[in-house]
Amino acid sequence: MASPKQMKANRDNAVKSSGPISTEGKAIVARNAITHGLFSSDIVLPDEDATDFCTFRGQLITHLGPVGIAEELFADRVTSCAWRLRRLIRFENFHLSGGYLGIIQSPGEIIGSHFADETLHRLSRYEAAIERSLYRALHELQRLQMMRLGQPVPPPVVLEVGISTLRDDAQ
Repeated sequence: MASPKQMKANRDNAVKSSGPISTEGKAIVARNAITHGLFSSDIVLPDEDATDFCTFRGQLITHLGPVGIAEELFADRVTSCAWRLRRLIRFENFHLSGGYLGIIQSPGEIIGSHFADETLHRLSRYEAAIERSLYRALHELQRLQMMRLGQPVPPPVVLEVGISTLRDDAQ
């Protein structure tokens, strides 16, 4: 923990900082917090090709065949989640090939593997969350389409998941 003297010095130095002044500098620091863009409010990030997204979206929307605004809403959600999953895979591949996670010295050996493990674990959690969102939207779209076509719509399936360990089972 910082001493009171260090905290005062930090506050004094912070007052002296004016941050970026130029428009270019402000634009750069505005993107400082973006690390992977998985939860960005922008579907297409600056380093991605908007034409690729439009092509991808068009093909997926054609395949899903939404009719009406409600179905289009869920089809857009499916598209957004699918695009983010593709981004996650690119991000993961970049890091595993020696990008942000470290340098690969030999096959299977990554410098800073503890950091790599933490990052990959976090990416795995993000992937699971995005997939859940994608499947929820896809299932709701399918339910709406079944209702529109006059087909019987089964209620959503609820699963109860229990976790036990060998210790729990033995007692």
